[in-house]
Amino acid sequence: MIGEKKAYIISSVILAIAASICLIFAVQVVTRGYVNIGGYSLFRVVTGSMEPTIPTGAILICKDTEIDQINTGDIVCYRTKVAEIYGSIVTHRVADIKQDENGAIQLETRGDANMSSDPYYVDAANLIGRVTWYSGKESVLNNMLSFLSGKIGFFVCIVFPVLLVSGLILQNAVKNLQKELMLARYELERGVAEEISEEIKDSELLPGYTTLTYADYEAIYETLRKELMEELNGRNQEPDREQEG
Repeated sequence: MIGEKKAYIISSVILAIAASICLIFAVQVVTRGYVNIGGYSLFRVVTGSMEPTIPTGAILICKDTEIDQINTGDIVCYRTKVAEIYGSIVTHRVADIKQDENGAIQLETRGDANMSSDPYYVDAANLIGRVTWYSGKESVLNNMLSFLSGKIGFFVCIVFPVLLVSGLILQNAVKNLQKELMLARYELERGVAEEISEEIKDSELLPGYTTLTYADYEAIYETLRKELMEELNGRNQEPDREQEG
C-alpha cells in the first residue's frame, strides 16, 4: 500500500513537471517564436551561410546580450528584415559597428560563406543575442535533436512518456476508486445483514412454544421485572411508616 502511494506521488510529480515544461515552451514559442531558458536560447542552423565555421545542421546556444556589448567579429542571432523571410532568425558574424543619425548602435553583419554584407543593419529591436557555443557537423547532440525533431523521435521521447505517466496515474486512481466502492459496499451489506438478523431473531419462536416469540418474551420479562421492583420498593417503605406512627 505504501509502495503504491509512493509510486503515485512520484508519477504525479513527474507528470506535473512535464506538463509545466511543455506549457512554458508552448507559451514562449507562441509569443517569441523560440524557447529561452535563463537568458539562453537553443537554435539549429538550417542554411550554409556560416560554413565552414558553423555547418548546416549544427546546434548553437545564443545568450541574451545588449547591443552595446557586441563587438566586431562576434556571431549574433537576430530577426531578419528581408521581406520574403521577415522575422526569421538568422545567425551571422558582425563585420562592423556603426551608429545612425541619432547615435543608436547598428550592426553590419555578414555570413562567413557570403561575399557581401547583409542589405540591412541589425539594431537593438531585432537583436536576439550573441552566440556562445555551437556544435560540430557530426556531433551526438545534432543527431539527438534531429531524431527528436522527427515524428518517431517526438513520439518515443515526448508523447509516449507523457501518455505512460498519465496512464499510470489514471490506473492508480481507478484502483483507489474501486477499493473505496468495495469498502462502501461491504459496510452497507454488513449493516443490512445485522438489521435482518435482529429482525429474524425477534420474530423467531421460543423453543417449545407455538405463539411466543423472542420479542414477546423480552416484553413479558421487562414487565415482570418492573412490577417486581415496584413491589420490593413498596415493602421496604412500610416498616419506616410503622416506626414513624
